[in-house]
Amino acid sequence: MNLNLRSWSISFFVPALFGTVLVAGPRTAQGQDRIFSPAAARTETMLLASSDSAKEFFKSVAVSDAVSSSSDDTEDLPDAPSAVALREPVSAPRGRVESTHVASTLTKNVPAGWTAQPLTTRQQVVLGIHNLYSPRGIAGMVFAAGYSQLANGQPNYGSDTDAFKKRLGAVILRDTTESLFSDAILAPMLHEDSRYYVQGPQHNFFYRIAYAASRPLITRTDSGDSTVNGSLLLGYAASSVLTNAYYPSVNRNFHDTASTYGGSLGGAALGFLLNEFHDEVLQTLHLEKKD
Repeated sequence: MNLNLRSWSISFFVPALFGTVLVAGPRTAQGQDRIFSPAAARTETMLLASSDSAKEFFKSVAVSDAVSSSSDDTEDLPDAPSAVALREPVSAPRGRVESTHVASTLTKNVPAGWTAQPLTTRQQVVLGIHNLYSPRGIAGMVFAAGYSQLANGQPNYGSDTDAFKKRLGAVILRDTTESLFSDAILAPMLHEDSRYYVQGPQHNFFYRIAYAASRPLITRTDSGDSTVNGSLLLGYAASSVLTNAYYPSVNRNFHDTASTYGGSLGGAALGFLLNEFHDEVLQTLHLEKKD
């Protein structure tokens, strides 16, 4: 509105000033040319200068008002979107889907597709003991003692009922020391993850067998890289040497100690195979529901 008033003022006053100049000049009779005197010339010059100044003044006022009006209109507009607002949210890399299942710290076998939690030293000790004396662990001990009893193998306690009790006690002691040496002591020292990561049916059947059979020799570090399973190899070796303290005297020699060590590694490989297919077998028998 202010801009329109000033524009109207300019259009009105400028012609009026020019009209004043024309009127101020002396004229003779109507239709005759004007007769200029020095005083009249000076007066006309001053009026023209005043006219030009007035035009410049009103022009500058109009421009200033236009800028002010434009600024007011700009303030009413919403802010321009910032670079942060236009930035797309960061998403997870394509092809990689985070699992919604998180394995417990007491789970020695991490199911396929599940996320494993980092373990502290104390948690690794508790995990080893918990897994050892679980129903599956106790069943494994009974099976090992029963096989040795039927084969009348070492430790050579005989073949009667009392011999089975002694064999079962020896197996419990050996498995306990294996778990303590490998899981509770050496795994934290070597920064190794003693858990078994099930590969699952998305992998080839023979690949899964080869993977499970290789776990006594290869394991994961705490950072997830593959490494030699030093905690199991050294822990089982220490436990086998320790059998010379409670096995019958006939079995306290290098040959039988090496045989015990080899049998322990074979038993570990068999245990990993069972871990790999355990859930699928139970699901096939309808003894366990699918996740």
